[in-house]
Amino acid sequence: MNVTQVARVVHEVERAYRMSVGETEVPSWEKASAQAREGAIFSVRAVAGGFMTPESTHEQWVREMTRLGWSRGDALDTEAKTHPHLIEYAALPREVQTRDALMVAVVRGALGIREPEDEEEAEAA
Repeated sequence: MNVTQVARVVHEVERAYRMSVGETEVPSWEKASAQAREGAIFSVRAVAGGFMTPESTHEQWVREMTRLGWSRGDALDTEAKTHPHLIEYAALPREVQTRDALMVAVVRGALGIREPEDEEEAEAA
């Protein structure tokens, strides 16, 4: 599978999860915004590039969003470039932490990346 194919699978797993916890407006990959598709591709590349835990992947995402001019806000607003998840991983709602963990697991599985043996190895990655 190439990066875009894995990103599509990640998106659809996240979509299924989000719908299972009550979100109603979660578009399929084909109907997702360019930003949503690019975010999934970014996440796949982050895991493939060595960000092996949900925490490290989230931290990398926060750095990238900040670099692109985004800041924390109470709601997602693409025009104002605000996002409620631009916070430390530990402060994220449990549902978002679960989505991040699912994403990392799907990418690892799809790309054949083994799980780090222990926390030390994960931090070194």
